[in-house]
Amino acid sequence: MLVKRTCVPLTKQHRRGAVLLLYSTVLLGCFYAASRYYTMDALFWESRGSPMEDIVGSNPLVSFDDLVSKHAVSDSVSPSASSPSFLRGVHVFSDDCPLTFWETFDEEKLKQQLTNAVHDGFNAIILVIPWAGFQVDVHGKLYDPWMYDRLRTALDLIRDSGLYSISRIGYAHNFRPDNTPPSGERCVFTLLQRDEAMPGWSEYVRSLQHIFSLYNTHLFNFISWEDFFCGSYTMRLPKERRAEYGKQSGFGGPIPANDGSDPVDRVHAWYDHISSIWTTLIQYGQKSMPRLTMEIRVDSDPVFAGKDNMTWHGYHDAGHVSGDARAGTYFSPYFGQDNKGLAITAENAIQKLTFMLTEVAENRFGLEKTFLEQFNFVDNTPSFMTSSNYMTEPQVTQFLDKAAPLIRKSTGGYALWAYRNYRETHLYNGNFLRGMLGWNVTHDGGSVHRHGPFIRLQGPLTLTSYQTRLADGGCDGMGNLRHVCFQSYMDPCHDDDVNTHAMDVCLNEQCVHHSPPLKFASESCYSFPSNGSLVFQISFKVMSHCPVDMRHVQFWCHEQDLKVHHADGSPGALLASIRKLNTELL
Repeated sequence: MLVKRTCVPLTKQHRRGAVLLLYSTVLLGCFYAASRYYTMDALFWESRGSPMEDIVGSNPLVSFDDLVSKHAVSDSVSPSASSPSFLRGVHVFSDDCPLTFWETFDEEKLKQQLTNAVHDGFNAIILVIPWAGFQVDVHGKLYDPWMYDRLRTALDLIRDSGLYSISRIGYAHNFRPDNTPPSGERCVFTLLQRDEAMPGWSEYVRSLQHIFSLYNTHLFNFISWEDFFCGSYTMRLPKERRAEYGKQSGFGGPIPANDGSDPVDRVHAWYDHISSIWTTLIQYGQKSMPRLTMEIRVDSDPVFAGKDNMTWHGYHDAGHVSGDARAGTYFSPYFGQDNKGLAITAENAIQKLTFMLTEVAENRFGLEKTFLEQFNFVDNTPSFMTSSNYMTEPQVTQFLDKAAPLIRKSTGGYALWAYRNYRETHLYNGNFLRGMLGWNVTHDGGSVHRHGPFIRLQGPLTLTSYQTRLADGGCDGMGNLRHVCFQSYMDPCHDDDVNTHAMDVCLNEQCVHHSPPLKFASESCYSFPSNGSLVFQISFKVMSHCPVDMRHVQFWCHEQDLKVHHADGSPGALLASIRKLNTELL
């Protein structure tokens, strides 16, 4: 069944990635418009030949030397500012999500979100920067200068808003189709071919440091263990693959299966081998980026000694803190719970936070204060919602009241994962700011070109996305519906089909008719059953000769809800509590 969703109309002038890693009962959130130099109105293209070649040809990849020569260090740049005494931070994704933020964000909307963040009491912004997408080719060490221009734009806006910036530089997700290796394979590449990966990684870190050195409001950078934890999944591979991967990685034997069939000391040794990647990444990175640190791993992973016999593997690395950078960490109230879907009281959550900050961060790692960069007091991630314990909104409010003095005493600051709710979209270049990169056009006399902030389609033609994956387990309610949303409108014309059949919207082979509104854009959303598929393509088949304007295409099945701001920017249920928390932490 195809379902059209009811959406709020938007004017033509109007109208924000968490991906999660699940291992046993441990689930942690990680984190993903005009350009600084390439304005939207300046882009114009016709769909002739290969759209991919057209857009890459006009914005070619460049070497490190060519990249840094464009961003010359000014003698007038002040020395880096010292960190404020206490950080009240938040990740921002404009009106998109962490997976697709860099190629979709709108400058004015991001500027307004930063202004609102200042009003709500925040003083620092965390940017989530994907290795892939910025350094597109690790082997050839080739970079996308457009992405670095976008980084400059974001840093300019943060600085001009009176805010400090912090960056997570190893984010594991970017859907650019020519990433080499693809973003989803870079962790495995780093694990299995560390010697080959490190030259590219080192130069990538240098490229970012060159940009950050231009801003005295940029504080420090960190790597999250989540972005380089793929080794845990290799323990589920067939025995032959585990033997092959173990040899490639330098482990000294096959990777063990964590199901009780292999000795537990081998499982512990493999977890230690995984964490050695983090040490290597930091050691290479700190050569050019001194204020680079590692997010410390405060929870533990299960080690199975038999069907009903489970122990835990803990981590003891203190984050490789250097200079005045702060070791990051994270917290959610379900840590240490039995996670049977039961309610947690505010008092119980405070006990867990106290334990994490004192017994773990201080005693195990010897850190007097940490930066609580993911303070996830609520989490509606679908897999998490099926079993983990939770807090009701009144209990969350009480928890935040009780948490303020503890956070002040035991940390150097905190940050929220997201400032506003977002749809977790799995579609590259949905705002078409990169031209046709990530899309293909086939047509018979039709055309496609830029029309202000929209892409203008004139039929007959078909616009098709590159393939993307989206499994049922990541969907709200663990359901099988996939949603395709976009903004569109049509200028009035004399085409007979204008009010009945202007275009089809398709997901794989399923299609539905769509008639865009006239003159003013509004959002339309269509829901399709997955039919067991994991791989999807979105197509827009335009039949009308009347021009159809479109933008902000999203493909999703989960909306991340943190109850601070709704997706439309309106206040969420916990905004008043967050403002109160920030006031108490001044």
